[in-house]
Amino acid sequence: GERINQEFLPTAKNAVTWSDGQVYGFPLAIETYVMFYNKDLLPNGVTSFENLKAWDKENSFTNKKLNKFAFVWEVVNLYYGQAFLGSQGGYLIGNRGTDKNDIGGNNEGAVNGIKDMLTLKEMSVDNPADVNYDSMMGLFREGKIATMLNGPWAIEGVRKSNLNFGIQKLPTLNGKQLNPFSGVRTLAVSSYTQYPKAAQLFADFASSEEMLKKRFEITKQIPPLAKINELKEISENEFVSPILEQAMDSTPMPSIIEMGLFWDPFSSALNDVYLEKAQPKEALDKAVKIVKDQIDSQK
Repeated sequence: GERINQEFLPTAKNAVTWSDGQVYGFPLAIETYVMFYNKDLLPNGVTSFENLKAWDKENSFTNKKLNKFAFVWEVVNLYYGQAFLGSQGGYLIGNRGTDKNDIGGNNEGAVNGIKDMLTLKEMSVDNPADVNYDSMMGLFREGKIATMLNGPWAIEGVRKSNLNFGIQKLPTLNGKQLNPFSGVRTLAVSSYTQYPKAAQLFADFASSEEMLKKRFEITKQIPPLAKINELKEISENEFVSPILEQAMDSTPMPSIIEMGLFWDPFSSALNDVYLEKAQPKEALDKAVKIVKDQIDSQK
């Protein structure tokens, strides 16, 4: 626990620490999603969604019939919806994702964040069902999407297409910073192992600075080390620094088991809101009620 507390970024420490302060795992990598942009269309990226809208209008870029969009994201995936939901103080699980009795997914901030999200619809798809990872990647690689939300896992796939692209921290929306989920990949020792000492030693070795650098070389996964800014060959890489910067401005995905109850109800809420089948407040209230009922029924 002591080495973890000394050597790793705060968000990585939080990810492997129970609410009682007990450290249970070894951080390996940190990841979050960022804005991918087509450099031939937007050489310097985008500072705000309002600027992107102005650019879109000026260039008449979005043409829904031709599958051309200024901005695309997986609308009904709560993983990405969190960026908007959390931009004004909405949250899924309170006390840094540990208090299942405190759910803020329908508070005033969450509702306002989703209302802001809806202002992006004019430069994106009409129907969320039209967007999945593969279709989005395909259109981006063809130059038909100016910007998209995606994570480090998409970098190699875009690189292969020879598209001139960059990644950046998420732009502001209505003057607010977006608040995406971040994740920390970890190693933990199974309590069922017959070789606890060996497993512990391996996990310790695999999460050492030397091995995390090696891991970055092989997988491009970013080491969540506190001294990451001193490791210039990693931190100054153009496909690393925006992810690191965004990870500092993110919400670690709650690791408690109840998190699993949120995906479906909130996916439905995002879908209904986007298709104007429900108002944001009504849709989020419904999603939170479903989650709370399920939590209560487990007690």
